[in-house]
Amino acid sequence: MELIASQKQRVWKMPAVVNFTMGGIGTGFYLLALLVALPANGEWLQAFLAGQADWFSLAFVAGIFKLVGVGCAGIGFIALTTEAGQPQRGINLFRHLRRSWMSRETLAFFLFAAFAGLDWLFPFVALRALAAAAAFFLMFAQGFILYRARGVITWNTQRVIFYFVTCGFMTGAGLMLIVFNGVNFFTPLSSAFSFAAIGFAAALFNLALWFIYLQSNDAAFQKATQVLRTQKAMLQIVGVGHALPALLLIVAMALGPGPLLTPIVEIIAGALLIFGGARQKYGIVLEAGYLRAITLSPAKFDALRRRAKGA
Repeated sequence: MELIASQKQRVWKMPAVVNFTMGGIGTGFYLLALLVALPANGEWLQAFLAGQADWFSLAFVAGIFKLVGVGCAGIGFIALTTEAGQPQRGINLFRHLRRSWMSRETLAFFLFAAFAGLDWLFPFVALRALAAAAAFFLMFAQGFILYRARGVITWNTQRVIFYFVTCGFMTGAGLMLIVFNGVNFFTPLSSAFSFAAIGFAAALFNLALWFIYLQSNDAAFQKATQVLRTQKAMLQIVGVGHALPALLLIVAMALGPGPLLTPIVEIIAGALLIFGGARQKYGIVLEAGYLRAITLSPAKFDALRRRAKGA
């Protein structure tokens, strides 16, 4: 017997989508920047103290690859304050680290920002490693926030955690394609990695996890995620957000690093990858976020009725 029918959750709104999206973009971007060792020379403070004329350009480029990720994640947290009832009490988040993934997410962000900022000022491998660990944990924690929402059918599945990780790297790769080509236009950068190949691989992994996420034998889950399998949603998520950028990245890899068309194609593909990840999270949080129905088995109902009559 269904006492309360399944209905959409109303607590999480667009600011939550912005937080999850920007957090994934920022952490994915930072981790990929470390993977490809960008920038190669980030010791701008020493250059400044030594009186070198190029210290500002070194500081600017180092700041892009070490601080932009922090800035993106920070925008997500700022977005959350727009729907917080009393944001001045945000410090209370740190009192629930033992049981709240929101508290752990907040701590991870502050550690990420602190270590990445220190590494920008004083480049050191230990600081970089700590910032990377905090960034990855932030990405991981955001997936766990949804997973631990036991009352929401489409969130309370372990698949959503792995989806968040792949989406973070895909959208981070999208931002990397935009930023690297933009900076390279003014200040030539070198990298042994192909960002087109990285973006292509990240898109494939994320798309695979997306289809895995949508698979479930639970009828309630299938009903709640039906909105994500409509023709419109599939066109936006799979077509525009994955297939089209993957095709563009194949074209970019075929063209090679020489032609002027290559960075333009990569920038467009990067923007589409970000759109694809953002559209997925919008769908999970706002379109498919259904609460579980409250049911009562016939046997339990009869037992309660007999107990009420006896009373």
